[in-house]
Amino acid sequence: MAASINAKLYDGVTEIGAVRSAAPPGTLGDVNLGGASDLWGAALTSALVNGSLRVGVYAAADLLNDYDVDVDSIGVTVHYTEPSGTRRSITLGLGLGL
Repeated sequence: MAASINAKLYDGVTEIGAVRSAAPPGTLGDVNLGGASDLWGAALTSALVNGSLRVGVYAAADLLNDYDVDVDSIGVTVHYTEPSGTRRSITLGLGLGL
């Protein structure tokens, strides 16, 4: 099993949409999952995003090749369109202090 960084969306405790995965960088670096037009296969509404939406992030190690994955911070950006048509985004970050 190859190492990977994975993210899932949750409505409260119920998994919704599609899992996003990427290989970790070979050196220190960022991994981006999704983008401004990616709804992750979920029906995202303002009520969900402002209420019970959660993001689960986990790393899977490559045990056969002794490859460890460490995550030291997580940022989540939500892109949205206001009723006026203006596109905006907000980013929330979490430093894990590892």
